[in-house]
Amino acid sequence: MTNSKQPSDEKDVIKEWIGKSLIIPKDIDRQSLFNTKNKYDFEKEGNKIIEYIDSTGCTECKLSLQKWKFRIREINKLNKNVLFYFIINAKNYDVIKSIFQKERFEYPYFLIMRTIFVKTNKLSKNSDYHIFLIDHNNRILLIGYPIANLKMWELYKETILAIL
Repeated sequence: MTNSKQPSDEKDVIKEWIGKSLIIPKDIDRQSLFNTKNKYDFEKEGNKIIEYIDSTGCTECKLSLQKWKFRIREINKLNKNVLFYFIINAKNYDVIKSIFQKERFEYPYFLIMRTIFVKTNKLSKNSDYHIFLIDHNNRILLIGYPIANLKMWELYKETILAIL
């Protein structure tokens, strides 16, 4: 967290992050199932949902790609221009690539081999706060884990419909 006082609950964490800028390293390569690596400029993109994943432990479990496919389809049905990106701190790129291939996951992901994203943005150790809805200026509109938390997912959709 950015201050010494730990927020007491989810609402406090959300309030603390709203309006802050998410800093994304400029030197990360974009990957996708059907696209080879290329440099990417997040600042030129519009509204996005970004998840940071630390690949220690069960990476496939953390990625939850099947659940993300469902959520992405839901947003696409709303006809809102929201992009989905996954920034993965990985020691073994081949393992990550094989997971995306196995799941036939067509959305872009970014592989980094260091924790600069975590340190620069002062991310919580709690991975529930590693997913962000951000606007075209990379300002955080919402933070929280919408995959397993239906109330949080509804909040994401409400925010997307209201603001975007």
